[in-house]
Amino acid sequence: MYCSGNSLIFILAVIYSEAYNEAAALASKQQEKKETTSDAALVDEYNKKKRSKSSVEKHQETARSSSKRKSKQERAKEEWEGQHLWKPWGP
Repeated sequence: MYCSGNSLIFILAVIYSEAYNEAAALASKQQEKKETTSDAALVDEYNKKKRSKSSVEKHQETARSSSKRKSKQERAKEEWEGQHLWKPWGP
């Protein structure tokens, strides 16, 4: 197959423009992805600083602290019972 000089240049220009358009599309997709990721990071940072704790987080904290208090009370009770012959009055 024989191509004249002008038609060969035209074909190369079309191939180049298609490759350029594909590369530009990929670059813009990557830029959008970076912007979305950075936006999400900014929203997460704002939420950590400004918003109050959720009900679940509050419940988990109170559950942890109440279990710590109970274990301290039980230890104190065991120490008392171990050192004395009688039990303290109360529950």
